[in-house]
Amino acid sequence: MGPVNVGLYSRLGDLYRHTGQLQAAADQYRRALKLQPASAGLRKRLALTYAQQGAYEQALVQLKQIVAHAPGNPEGYYMAAAINARQLRRTEALFWLEEALKRGYRDWPAIMADTNLESIKNTAAFTELKNKYNAGN
Repeated sequence: MGPVNVGLYSRLGDLYRHTGQLQAAADQYRRALKLQPASAGLRKRLALTYAQQGAYEQALVQLKQIVAHAPGNPEGYYMAAAINARQLRRTEALFWLEEALKRGYRDWPAIMADTNLESIKNTAAFTELKNKYNAGN
């Protein structure tokens, strides 16, 4: 029969994801979300799994659910910026990045090291965001 609670589904999903069994991981996270649909942590794990599979639109759906349930939490916005930038959707990536920054995301070393953001790092808009949100200060 398998796991019957959110924690077990989540841990099983983590195990599958960490061993590269991404479809099985996504299945477990979706089962857990049926029991706890507002869980930002589960949605984040599912979004990461989708992104690892290259299913970026499905990942964005999960991230939009995170920000809908927890609009003050910057992590969902930042992850949406990274996925959009990876897909060369620069305008959308910059929008989501600014939303993350507005909500307090300030890990500039991580932002600068994030290879997902390469498509926007050399833009004037990115430089403006760095200046506006005091990168390095």
